[in-house]
Amino acid sequence: MRPSIIEVDLTILTNNLRLIREHIDNRPVMAVVKSNAYGHGLVRVARLYEQLGVDSLGVALPEEGIILRKSGISLPIAIFGGLLMEQIPELIEWDLEFIVPSTDVVKFTEKFCKAQNRRATIHLKIDSGMGRIGTIVENSDILIKSALESEHINIKGVCSHFACADDPEDPMTLEQIDRFLEAVAYFDKLGACTPLRHIANSGGVLYFPQSHLDIVRPGIILYGVYPEPACPRILEIKPALKLKSQI
Repeated sequence: MRPSIIEVDLTILTNNLRLIREHIDNRPVMAVVKSNAYGHGLVRVARLYEQLGVDSLGVALPEEGIILRKSGISLPIAIFGGLLMEQIPELIEWDLEFIVPSTDVVKFTEKFCKAQNRRATIHLKIDSGMGRIGTIVENSDILIKSALESEHINIKGVCSHFACADDPEDPMTLEQIDRFLEAVAYFDKLGACTPLRHIANSGGVLYFPQSHLDIVRPGIILYGVYPEPACPRILEIKPALKLKSQI
């Protein structure tokens, strides 16, 4: 009975995902539902994407992943925010994948899993130029080798994040793609199977097809909003959220 409500149109969310899938030639999708699905409702939106057959979900915080597990979501869920070491055991307990940005985290995870006879599923994070989380490209071979030598770790993915992909004219994004692929090539050099490569956020999805690789991570565009007001409109996505109020 409250006079102000948020109304989310699931049909629009469904159509936005369809347009994105067509644009990326139906590559696998990790649907980003962080921050309460950008205000659209974490659990309800995650259930919709599960019904629509996305390959996995991405969140920022452990709490978000645990809420989804407690709500019955069985899709793979990846935690992409920075973590404290003491949070890792709970992630493993709830079958949540997580970012590993350094050899220190690799070693902690391996030690814990060995002691508990458990396995962890991780995504190695390469810092290709964002300067936020991850091992820089020049040291990425050390990170990769350390993870490959760990007996209780499944390396599901290797990833990075764009700094300015919302600007299709900025050369930085192409430089980041080259750096990332250079780092990932180390798997081949070791004769190891290359895990899922992913770097494309919303801007990458929209403007840089060479970044689509093995799976893409659309976020804000799933909800019908472009990353920046000045972004070129190349997909007919629509906002799915309305704020309504009686006055």
